[in-house]
Amino acid sequence: MSTQPHFGSVNEDSPKPVYAQIVAGLSTALITQSIVTSITYRVDEYASRDDAVNCASPTEITDDTALTKTSVIWDTLQTSGDGGSIVTDKGTGYNFATMIPAASFTTGGKWYGIGVWITPSSGDAYRAAWYV
Repeated sequence: MSTQPHFGSVNEDSPKPVYAQIVAGLSTALITQSIVTSITYRVDEYASRDDAVNCASPTEITDDTALTKTSVIWDTLQTSGDGGSIVTDKGTGYNFATMIPAASFTTGGKWYGIGVWITPSSGDAYRAAWYV
């Protein structure tokens, strides 16, 4: 399953913080640490926005990289930092945040796709996506 993508920007050779409210698959409940068995991210480079959105001709920049769920997932919404202003029907704040290293964004004028794959303790893995 893929969620609604997030769009943003990133400066060349700069890290990118990413925040989101992530729900558990097809449910309406926010993910929690206890239901996640693994979480990974990868970064792909694209020539254009359309290529990024359509996942056309990606160049892998960062291979699948494991994240520590206790460092990136919160069981309650957090309101500090830039992600604290996210407002949805679930409330205000974020339950997922991580920093993607600057080494993933070395070429200006390109589009990058950041995909985060969440594997739950039951059911299929699902993806959150950012395009910058």
